[in-house]
Amino acid sequence: MNRRKIVASVTAVFLLAGSIPPVQIHAEDFSDEEYWIKKCSAVQPTQEDADLCTQFKNAYASRQQEVEQQISELQQQIENIGNDIDEIAALAREQYALVQELDAQIALKEGADDAADMLMKTSQLLRYGLDNQKRISSLRNEIEMIGKYIEIQKKRLGKRVRFILEYGDGQEQISNISMPGMILQPLVENALQHGLHDVTENGEVVISIQQQDNVITISVSDNGKGMKPQDLEELILNDYQMKGGTHLGLYNVIRRLEMYFHDQIQISLHSDEGCGFEVFMEIRQNIQ
Repeated sequence: MNRRKIVASVTAVFLLAGSIPPVQIHAEDFSDEEYWIKKCSAVQPTQEDADLCTQFKNAYASRQQEVEQQISELQQQIENIGNDIDEIAALAREQYALVQELDAQIALKEGADDAADMLMKTSQLLRYGLDNQKRISSLRNEIEMIGKYIEIQKKRLGKRVRFILEYGDGQEQISNISMPGMILQPLVENALQHGLHDVTENGEVVISIQQQDNVITISVSDNGKGMKPQDLEELILNDYQMKGGTHLGLYNVIRRLEMYFHDQIQISLHSDEGCGFEVFMEIRQNIQ
């Protein structure tokens, strides 16, 4: 007796007895997908087969949807890992370049004390970047590290770029909220690489951190070449990535902030051609 007849016979006995409901077919009953696909392809299936096939198709569609969702999640994880590797590699290259420059100064015995101090700051930045790329840090740690980064960039860029770091009435007046690490440095680096790349003088980067009640605002802006409105719109629509893989630092920063703060953070970009570029964040916290 084949499977269809067994199912039909058992169901009939239960129905006649009147005490047990018809057997419900579950997804695990359809493990032999090839068998059921062939059966459900019949030109004129019986009513019993039609009902079973409807259940099979629903179960098959549900399993297919689950598999597609898993594939999508894996693809996103792979993409995120790739972006993180790119960002870490970019950080390592920049820090290596800084070390090379400072080593050269030491070798020439010009400003050896300053070079040694910069080398120490570079080492601390590199360690912080590697340790906090995937960890939770704090706003005060971020302020401390961006201060070291600014000192290094001042040595490198001289009078080409002026850096302004401001935080209300003082750092101690800003709530030390938890946040992802490596947020401010990539934004300043983005300003130097894109907005101020070709500047020879009068460049400016402003990092402003303010707090009013339970709202903390963070702004990183430059007075560089800016972006055309259509390019800015494209950047936002493409999740803060441009063709050619540019602005990866910006993409990673915004992605990590939104994953951590969810609806507690609002992020906006402001720019126009010849008018600089600004990343503005507003974080609403339940300050204790």
